[in-house]
Amino acid sequence: MAKNTTNMNKKALSDVITNVLIILLVIVAVGIIAAFIMPLLRNTGTQVTEGTSCLSVNVEVASCVYNSSGIGTNLNGANITIKRGPGAYNVDAVRFILEKADGTTNITSFTNVDIAAFTEFASLVKNVAPNSVAPKAAGVAVTMAGAKNSCPESPRVTCTPYK
Repeated sequence: MAKNTTNMNKKALSDVITNVLIILLVIVAVGIIAAFIMPLLRNTGTQVTEGTSCLSVNVEVASCVYNSSGIGTNLNGANITIKRGPGAYNVDAVRFILEKADGTTNITSFTNVDIAAFTEFASLVKNVAPNSVAPKAAGVAVTMAGAKNSCPESPRVTCTPYK
């Protein structure tokens, strides 16, 4: 008796088609997963670099004083002094945050002329426009040259009246 080779060939052909289909499904699944994951990973290197560059930033509020006798009379100006410690980093923007006694905050930026003078171990003094509410505390945040986001704000310093 001769064996029927037609059934064997069909079975072998069915196994090949099954394996090819499995491989195609795996490739499609990898493509779909990559389409979701790649955008998440695309800019992580830049964000890590920006985050580590903020570790070397040494900028803080040295003092915050205000005219307490002028509160409510538009004579209440505050002088905020920030100082920069050691480090050869390039500062692109400097913003200070003034928290007022009523809970509101003002954010003011230094000018490019001020920033150019803000080199290693330098200090800057910013006079805040008159306010009707006494300032409570002041902090500072810097943005490094070429960075998209600013570094975290320094610890806030309590504002005191002029003596």
